Amino acid sequence: MKLGMTTLVSRTRKGKPAFGETGTQAISSSGALVVFRSLDADLQGGDGSNKHIYLRDVPGHRTILIDRNEHGRVANQSSEFPALSGDGRYVVFDTIASNMPGGDGTHGQVFIRNLTWGTLKRVSLEIGATDVQAFHGVPSGDGSRVAFTAYKNTTPATAQIFVRDLGRGTTRIVDKASNGDPPDAPVHGPSISLDGRFVTFFGAATNLGATASFDSVFRAGPID
Repeated sequence: MKLGMTTLVSRTRKGKPAFGETGTQAISSSGALVVFRSLDADLQGGDGSNKHIYLRDVPGHRTILIDRNEHGRVANQSSEFPALSGDGRYVVFDTIASNMPGGDGTHGQVFIRNLTWGTLKRVSLEIGATDVQAFHGVPSGDGSRVAFTAYKNTTPATAQIFVRDLGRGTTRIVDKASNGDPPDAPVHGPSISLDGRFVTFFGAATNLGATASFDSVFRAGPID
């Protein structure tokens, strides 16, 4: 394996390095696109108080603001957990911003941006409750499905893993025990296969097979 160049990705539109707290990056399959979140005030939409999501087109030398609403206005509160589909067409993130579709400034929501068309959709829908916190979304390879974590009634102990099928407009819980019960401990950290049929996550749910007090890793699927 031959090592190539190391390139600074977290740059402003003028090419200057971002100095605010920056991280939580993800990369497309080709390596040409990288998403990250940053607190830097010099980045587009940055104010030094809220974290925002950016996409860096490495060969194109462009940095693009991602967490803006359908009117082009930047999210008015912090955004987190950027993720990028393998084909580089979709970016997923979460925010509690009140000026995003369905946002109320209190409850976290997961969103997906289509970079080709510039559209923004809320992913965390049809979860089965109104008082929901949703976060940490990850897209399949082509962005047609998004796995995410959500908990109901402001109770983190109820955190479960959901998958939103954007084509069908459906949301499914994927972390059920063999008898259909929800996990008896919170589960987190979803990842999803390229074809969107399998999801992995971790937690200490004993009815899923974990040993009490210790996290284990689980796989759910196939999801048809």
